[in-house]
Amino acid sequence: MGIIGTSLLMMAVSTIWYSNVLFGTMWTQSQKRSLESQDQPRSVMIRSLLYTFVCFIILLSGLAYAQTVLVPLLKTAPLVVAVGIAIFVGAFTAVPVIWEQKSFVYYLINLGFELVFILGGTLILHYWPW
Repeated sequence: MGIIGTSLLMMAVSTIWYSNVLFGTMWTQSQKRSLESQDQPRSVMIRSLLYTFVCFIILLSGLAYAQTVLVPLLKTAPLVVAVGIAIFVGAFTAVPVIWEQKSFVYYLINLGFELVFILGGTLILHYWPW
């Protein structure tokens, strides 16, 4: 239940993160695309949202598993493990950005969401009374 609830919350966070309210305009410009080029048929958008939700469930399941294994093993706080995972993910996701010659702004916006996802997801899964 906690993973599904956290996935729904992260869907809302990602919607705001990549909207024009926060970083949507900069993110779109960093890809050298226009907002009009992102218009998609409703069926494509619904399918993309569904796939994203499934991916979030898988990612949060992995994060929850890593926390249940690593926190007792390392005898540390969940947030410390989450920071370690976030550093790993940040370094790992830099490689395709470098090779695909994406902009640094694009990388920072995506990395920012990944950090919010990992750290926020960890805190929610660990401390929220699901």
